[in-house]
Amino acid sequence: MGFSIYVTNFGNYNASFGSMAGVIILLMWLWISAFIVLLGAELNAEMEAQTTHDTTVGPDEPMGERGASKADKLGKAVD
Repeated sequence: MGFSIYVTNFGNYNASFGSMAGVIILLMWLWISAFIVLLGAELNAEMEAQTTHDTTVGPDEPMGERGASKADKLGKAVD
C-alpha cells in the first residue's frame, strides 16, 4: 500500500527514465520484498532463540545437546 502511494505520487519514473521505468519499479519492488522476507526470518530466529523449551522435532534431548545454543544458554540462566 505504501509503495503504491509512493509510485503514484512521488515516482514519476516514466518522465525521468522512459521505458526503463518498469524495470526500475520491478527492481525496487523485489528489493523491498526481499528485505521484508529477511526481516521476518531474523524475527523468527530471535523468537526461537528466546524459547526455553525444545521446539525441534524428535525426542526430547537434555539442554546443551540439542543444537539450540541461545535457548540452552537462556534456559541455564533461568534455572
